[in-house]
Amino acid sequence: EKPHKCTFEGCSKAYSRLENLKTHLRSHTGEKPYVCEHEGCNKAFSNASDRAKHQNRTHSNEKPYVCKIPGCTKRYTDPSSLRKHVKTVHGPDAHVTKKQRNDVHPRPPPLKENGDNEASAKQSSKVSEESPEANSTTRSMEDCLQVKTIKTENSV
Repeated sequence: EKPHKCTFEGCSKAYSRLENLKTHLRSHTGEKPYVCEHEGCNKAFSNASDRAKHQNRTHSNEKPYVCKIPGCTKRYTDPSSLRKHVKTVHGPDAHVTKKQRNDVHPRPPPLKENGDNEASAKQSSKVSEESPEANSTTRSMEDCLQVKTIKTENSV
């Protein structure tokens, strides 16, 4: 049961808690009562959690989002900056996983429908002979392939 309904025309949002409705109403009114407490920063937010996120990401030296690509030591204050870094520096074959937001892994090649990945493994072996950095990335890709293959075989 969600008894607290938004009264703005065209909006059908409803909430079980009145406090959540009050926060939502600010999206219509533009009210931003939560002002950043950092000296010289006047940024304002419609809810306290967004202000806290801003203060931690903008005004602290904490960088909890770490690039896990072998050989890379970059760290970021927010996940979107990490994703942008991975895409621009490491290319489309790397990604941030959803399960472990702070982890970045090389993306393994897609599995073939018949489960035959020898061609992919041979291609990976060629790359691994080129450089130590490529070798650690290739090992990770092969590990991912092994896990996927095992899961596929067990689930049949």
